[in-house]
Amino acid sequence: MRFIRYGLAAVMIIAGALGLAGAAQADTKTFPKPKAGPYRVDWCLNWAAQCGQPAADRFCQNNGYATAIDFDQAPKLNLMMPPVMTVVQGSGQVCSPTTGAPQCDGFAQITCSKPDLPAPPPGPPPGPPPGGGGAGGDTQDFYKPKIGGVRLNYCQTKGAGCGQDAADAFCDMKGFDDAADYVQAPPAPPGVKTRYIGNGKFCKGPVCYAFQSITCENQP
Repeated sequence: MRFIRYGLAAVMIIAGALGLAGAAQADTKTFPKPKAGPYRVDWCLNWAAQCGQPAADRFCQNNGYATAIDFDQAPKLNLMMPPVMTVVQGSGQVCSPTTGAPQCDGFAQITCSKPDLPAPPPGPPPGPPPGGGGAGGDTQDFYKPKIGGVRLNYCQTKGAGCGQDAADAFCDMKGFDDAADYVQAPPAPPGVKTRYIGNGKFCKGPVCYAFQSITCENQP
């Protein structure tokens, strides 16, 4: 009887482990031939820089996941017939035969894991208390920040000053010292313009990136 009890216990432990494994698999999603807008996602987050994991992580974050736990490279897509173009997520630049790049690598697949935090609310977060902001408050959140009614581009100018630099410039314009935090938005749908803060020009696509939010702060 003792053997039977231990055998049943072992079966229950194995079944529990399989159940946990199934739950973990339910928290992931694999994207074959991942795209951003009409183009395949480039192997690098920025032009010939931050390749592999950083680019895969950004794709997952743009699709509501926390990080990439697995990915495979698809090399030389621009040399296929017909050529396949890729988009660099950090700047929106397109790698194609006309850019003169020796090769445009992409992803064969990316497996993303469930986000650690819930998705942001569909509307803007509550505003700062009265008296907050650049004049006297310490921080202020800007949800989907805009310049002149147009969404702020993720870069100061085309392909340059992306992320922190553009966020800092926006906060400076709003009367703050710098940006304490920022989140990149998924690629804008075709036809949706964004504006570069560095020169006021529009990004007309084919893929334009904006900020989902910027948190501005005044240094103590």
